[in-house]
Amino acid sequence: MAQIISVAHGKGGVGKTTFCVQLGFFAAENGIRTLFVDIDDQGSLTLLADVNNKHAFKSIYNLIHDEVEPTLLSIRENLDLIPANDDLTKFDRDDSMDAYFKLRDKLLERYNDQYDLIIIDTPGNLGARIVMALVASKGCIAPMEVHEYSVVPTEKLINVIHKVIKLFNPNLEFLGVVFNKFKPARKKEQDLKEQLIKAFGEFSCLGKMGDRGAIANSVTSKMPVWEYKTSSNRIDKIASEEVKSICKNIFSKLKLTLIER
Repeated sequence: MAQIISVAHGKGGVGKTTFCVQLGFFAAENGIRTLFVDIDDQGSLTLLADVNNKHAFKSIYNLIHDEVEPTLLSIRENLDLIPANDDLTKFDRDDSMDAYFKLRDKLLERYNDQYDLIIIDTPGNLGARIVMALVASKGCIAPMEVHEYSVVPTEKLINVIHKVIKLFNPNLEFLGVVFNKFKPARKKEQDLKEQLIKAFGEFSCLGKMGDRGAIANSVTSKMPVWEYKTSSNRIDKIASEEVKSICKNIFSKLKLTLIER
């Protein structure tokens, strides 16, 4: 049976897609049949595939509302992607209670036996698509940068999660936050990180990704950071270990068995 998780935040540009990519590659290379579902109409995750025109793709919206098979793109062994298209914004216009369950029901009906893990990349707001993703999910991960402006969106996301648990999905678990672009040498960031952990103490910190160019550049190059070679033809071992450690923490919480190679 497939486990569904969402990568979400109440703000854009905090590293959701960057972390989705690393998590999906890590799962796939460790024997977990993984499906990416991009429900952000900006389509950043969709760029993992060699795309010329995302408008030609059929998204998960088209499967739910049009009964049209969505485009299924193979990224590599054990890793597939249902891409985004502009039709996804139509989800935001359907405010019926039933709409919140459509994503969950269709994903499980169509892909439950084909995959072990489904990772949903969400838009950078707290609209209807976030609620749909949370209703569908067993767990939610929130990447965030260590800045003052991250506090309020994170609090709002946690409030939405509480409401979804209460009203729609009692099995949903907030797996924790991932600190992105963290600079421990900056005392202000270190102090704010401690404040955030204290403020959200009931939730776990899954780990931190440093402000390392290799992480972002690996996504642009359509590969995980542990495969990406810098301009000096080296692998950034520190970045690789940071990311892998976070992934292992998540799979431990999900009780997914890794087949390390």
